[in-house]
Amino acid sequence: MPAGGLAAAQSLRHFIYRSHVLGLYRQYLRASRGLGTGSERRDLAVEVRRNFEAQRHVTDLQAIKFLLSEGRKRLEQLQDMLGLQR
Repeated sequence: MPAGGLAAAQSLRHFIYRSHVLGLYRQYLRASRGLGTGSERRDLAVEVRRNFEAQRHVTDLQAIKFLLSEGRKRLEQLQDMLGLQR
């Protein structure tokens, strides 16, 4: 594959993973609605955003895959803890 083609494929993969990350972020925000008070919801939303922002500059595809996998596991744990349907 020519160097330009490889870069385009990498770029496409990053674009696809970005959409997965944003979807996961939205799922966390939806899950936070299951909390009781407004302040608890805000606190969770702030914490989720902080965690996502901390990984914002990760560009390695393997690292992104790993972070997505970990994020999904933690979301499942949160949903189980809150008694939410998936």
